[in-house]
Amino acid sequence: MNFEQILQEFRDKSFSERDKGYRFERLMQSFLKTYPVYADLFTKIWLWNEFPSRGDFGSGDKDLGIDIVAMTKYGDYWAVQCKCYKEDARIDKPKVDTFLSTSGKSAIEWVMERYSVTTHKESGIKNDPNDWAKEHENPQYILDLLLSVIMVSVNTVNIVAGLPKVEWE
Repeated sequence: MNFEQILQEFRDKSFSERDKGYRFERLMQSFLKTYPVYADLFTKIWLWNEFPSRGDFGSGDKDLGIDIVAMTKYGDYWAVQCKCYKEDARIDKPKVDTFLSTSGKSAIEWVMERYSVTTHKESGIKNDPNDWAKEHENPQYILDLLLSVIMVSVNTVNIVAGLPKVEWE
């Protein structure tokens, strides 16, 4: 069974768009686990609802757009968003530009926005990312984190550029 046949089966057998999306997310999880480039890069790949640290994002029920989280052999984490478009849909540059502008921030901006001291209104619990750096005697923690984000971005570009062209039967 080729990729297009699998997608058609998802479309035919799914009872809702959410069900189709969930099936597609599991397919992409399997792809990342088995495709040689990624199988050698990732040590663990979770669906978002299985990711053990998702509660740390403080989003409650808000959809962050993350469907899969993968941990590299270097200890870095990648967030993946999966989309199962209609069979005749085409993704052109304007759609990619819209997606990127809608997603709002670069990875570095996202880290910087979250690297702030906050206090939970109801409990009064203070979240200070600097505490982690102090507890682990690593004063350059934020710099290391930002350098990791940059490294992941550069590595992603290199990996994507090196992927062979795939032709589906």
